[in-house]
Amino acid sequence: MTKKQNVSVFSKVFTVVFVVVLLALLVFSYVILGVTPDFVKPISFNVDTNCYEYTLDEFAEFLNEKEYMSETQYTSFSVDGVTEARRYGDTVLLRWDTENMDKESEAYSDWKRYSNIGNMTLNDGSFIIVYGCFGASYKEKAEGETTETYKIFEGFPMDYSGNHGNLTVWDCTFEQFIDYMVQLGHFNREDALLMTTIGTENWIYDSVDVMWWDVDNLAEGTDAANYWKEFQENGGYIMFGGSVYAPVFNGPFAIKANAGFSGNTDKLYEDFMNFPKNYTPSEG
Repeated sequence: MTKKQNVSVFSKVFTVVFVVVLLALLVFSYVILGVTPDFVKPISFNVDTNCYEYTLDEFAEFLNEKEYMSETQYTSFSVDGVTEARRYGDTVLLRWDTENMDKESEAYSDWKRYSNIGNMTLNDGSFIIVYGCFGASYKEKAEGETTETYKIFEGFPMDYSGNHGNLTVWDCTFEQFIDYMVQLGHFNREDALLMTTIGTENWIYDSVDVMWWDVDNLAEGTDAANYWKEFQENGGYIMFGGSVYAPVFNGPFAIKANAGFSGNTDKLYEDFMNFPKNYTPSEG
């Protein structure tokens, strides 16, 4: 066999092996898709920051009230990096004690990642919805329903019978939010500029886009209603030129720090997500 023939045989063998590997990867991807829940993109939540003050017992009671589960007895088990883990029948509930966790720890970093994307998967394959400092097994929505079942989490603790009576972010006005950010030194009232209509209120404070939606009174078909729906379903919208505009949400409020912002961006977003916890209205 000549050298030229050897090269030809090697080329054919390589091609066959390459095709077989590609087919194997394709089959593997279909298998993975077959055991993965229907949604794989990050889950967007309007997390009521007051939920961090509640216990796992209270979260479980709320889920029973909403008929997300029907068990009251549980067994505890262990999950790395999670403060509490329980099984109520076939429902798994988790809680992270974020207030007392080491902010430099791997466990805290993992929790932040899970809470940002709204889900996690346990080693046993359980798919967990992550809402604030809580986690719960994913439940399929009932036939004919248009809203995912887990969206009831957004009613906690506001719709919970044992609500501590906290002022929730949904109760607050746009003026109260601006008052809060001014108190913390992030905004200067005199530097407010109107911005493109996205929400009910649309302003720029010190190079920070600030939006608020009056969700109870949004008129169908308006820019505010359309943007609200787009953000809730997709987490952002595509601007002219292809870039994605994705502000950070806390209930009906949203902010986005632009390049000209001179303050501490991390502190800005941290304080934003803590509103209205510890907020005291200014006098006068």
